[in-house]
Amino acid sequence: MLKIDCATKDIKILGIELSRLCNFDCTMCNQIHLSQKSELKEKIWRQTLKPLYRNILALSIMGGEITFSKNCRNFVSFIVTDHPHIKISTSTNGALFDNSWQEIFLKKGNDVNFSINASNREAYKKINKADFFSQVAFNLGSLIEKRNNAKSPLRISASFVILNENFLDIDDFIELCLAKKVDAIYFKCDSYAILPKKNQERIIKLNQTFQKYSLLLDKNIIVGLREFSKIWSKGPKGVNGYKYSPSNSFCREPWQSLYINTLGDVSFCCHAKKIGNIYRESLNYIWCGKKARVFREAVKNNDYKYCSRSCQQYKIPDNTKTMPAWKKNFEMLGNYLPKAPIPTLEAALRYAGRKLGSLK
Repeated sequence: MLKIDCATKDIKILGIELSRLCNFDCTMCNQIHLSQKSELKEKIWRQTLKPLYRNILALSIMGGEITFSKNCRNFVSFIVTDHPHIKISTSTNGALFDNSWQEIFLKKGNDVNFSINASNREAYKKINKADFFSQVAFNLGSLIEKRNNAKSPLRISASFVILNENFLDIDDFIELCLAKKVDAIYFKCDSYAILPKKNQERIIKLNQTFQKYSLLLDKNIIVGLREFSKIWSKGPKGVNGYKYSPSNSFCREPWQSLYINTLGDVSFCCHAKKIGNIYRESLNYIWCGKKARVFREAVKNNDYKYCSRSCQQYKIPDNTKTMPAWKKNFEMLGNYLPKAPIPTLEAALRYAGRKLGSLK
């Protein structure tokens, strides 16, 4: 029986955004905060969150580039030294994921994702605005080799944001990942929700990809490509690889998970509305407060109105049958639409530039 009132000792999963600093300037990324002000203060993760660590089993470090931020490195060293039972997960661009980071994750890592977005150097430079393709490929291969030799349980994946610039490279990226022997290959949408242009060549190409890699898709070694096709084609016409299967599982995040971003905003996960701010309220007040209890009550009753449509757990409303076609389509696609925050004027201008570029 799930209780609406919970204690902080029940928190087993912690997601934390320590910094938005990054050594890349990827065209599709909405994170353009490059100052120290975009970091979660050390006092929060070292002192305020201290009561949580003894019960935390899984830690996900999000935000900017983990290997580029001193704050992130200090935090990881703190966790590894003082709380060695905690398993760490993160996503990295891989350019600075050297031997020291590899050793940490081989010993204390749960999973790590390399965000690559290209299958060759030229496309990589154009998309990521950095010339580190060879270094990233080397670091990925090195980590996998060490993992296999050490028989570490670390799960290693690679991801690819589908854009106009790399659409025809999807198969080559899959082959690159298979050659490196990654555990999973993730495909995602542009963070600004700008979809690649659709034409007959691309429709044919994507259908051929589904046929060629159907077994890997069914085994969830390739993840997100079918979901992308649903958004991109806006229905069954054109691309036939998508199999719509809304989640029927129950979400337990409000009873066991906590997410904190660089601003100190607290939620149950990165797809949920905030329930407080760690800079202004105590941890116990947030976890046990009215907003948290109302949220749990809603989820307990299978009501996910406080969750983002970008979450796979989001339940499509029962009244979609009576909705106008445009609104129904939005609800159906909502599970897979990425969040697209525009936090700064610079980010807004970048979004406008990408949007205008997609219309050419």
